[in-house]
Amino acid sequence: MLKEIKSNYVVLIFFLILIFYFFIKTFFWNFGYNQGVPGLFIHGDGYYNTAKCFVSNTCYLNLESFRIMQFLYPMYLTPIFYFNLNESIYIFFLHHFLTSLTLIFIFFSSKLLHSSNLGLLSSLIYASQLQISYWFNFTLADIAFHTHLSLFMFFFILFFKYNYKIYFFLTLISSLLLYFVRPEGILVFIFFLIYYIFSYLILFFNKKFFYLIFISIIIFFCILFILAFNNNAFKNKIMSNTHVGWGLYYGSQETKNSANEVNNMLNEMFNTCNQKSLNDPKGKNEWWWCSKLGLDRIKSDPIKYLYLVSKRVPSVLYPGFYREGVSLKYLIISSFFMTYIILGIFFLFIFKNKNNKISFGLILSVIPIYFLVIFYMDEWDVRYQLSPQVILITVSSMGFINLLKKIKSN
Repeated sequence: MLKEIKSNYVVLIFFLILIFYFFIKTFFWNFGYNQGVPGLFIHGDGYYNTAKCFVSNTCYLNLESFRIMQFLYPMYLTPIFYFNLNESIYIFFLHHFLTSLTLIFIFFSSKLLHSSNLGLLSSLIYASQLQISYWFNFTLADIAFHTHLSLFMFFFILFFKYNYKIYFFLTLISSLLLYFVRPEGILVFIFFLIYYIFSYLILFFNKKFFYLIFISIIIFFCILFILAFNNNAFKNKIMSNTHVGWGLYYGSQETKNSANEVNNMLNEMFNTCNQKSLNDPKGKNEWWWCSKLGLDRIKSDPIKYLYLVSKRVPSVLYPGFYREGVSLKYLIISSFFMTYIILGIFFLFIFKNKNNKISFGLILSVIPIYFLVIFYMDEWDVRYQLSPQVILITVSSMGFINLLKKIKSN
């Protein structure tokens, strides 16, 4: 057995990790990307303006906006406008608070899964992920999404370890909150419901009957979706969604490896779909047209589409190799953490322990985010495929702990 670090040393080491993380984030705040200007970068993705519209009577809140459902991070920003606070100072400390909470939940989740040793290792590895720190000074929801993912992980482990009803509701609520931070959070929520249902179904049926039920439910929902999609009102509502239109139009094309090419593709998409919408006598919005043009492209050559999608798999895992102009330092950092995760998960299932089922559930909870990026869009920006690492670093670290235990025992 690996020797457990004494509790007083654990507190000290974890405190040092927090301080280390604070200085890394502060460095990126002052010297990170901000178009040549250090400090706060107010991104045009809508979160900051939404927060302002929550408070200001002179600001029009667009209820049709594709960001309206992701209101949680803007809610965190509203004190700026309620109390007329300095936006730079407030967001600086808000982001530090959220990142510290992320580390705390990673530590306690790891401790629940295995030990304080695992908690310290997971926290240190996550704190060292410099790619995640890159957007620390941006008014984007990713920092809050990481915090809520770590909260979900904490309650998920509590529930499946102790099986108390209160932990079920806390896990359910924390998974639902993810959707109100980032759109891909809905995938984690749906997964949790499915995983919960099947975890208990398998207790009452033999495996053959369980798999039959599983396949039957999938077929049922596929038929239900097909029938619903044949309804024009439902079909138009789906096709008019920003994320659906974006994914079908952009995601059905070859992924470009340079930032300028990606920007040109996005501008072409916006211009083409917007022009189609302006010329549409029925008044369908630009995203409906993006959906239609994307679907037409897929239907015209489905084999090519599947080939394009398959090419994105290694790009999502190792994005540094598919980005022109990235430095060797970036390439090493990017590759190290994904390799660490892949090897850790491999060791996790080779050297098993009693909490492997929980770890497997956690891995499955974030895998759909990778599939979303593969099918939806794999842009120059890698923020989307970094968020699963909150959970994957934790469970893969347990794989390395299990490996060390095996080596020590032999």
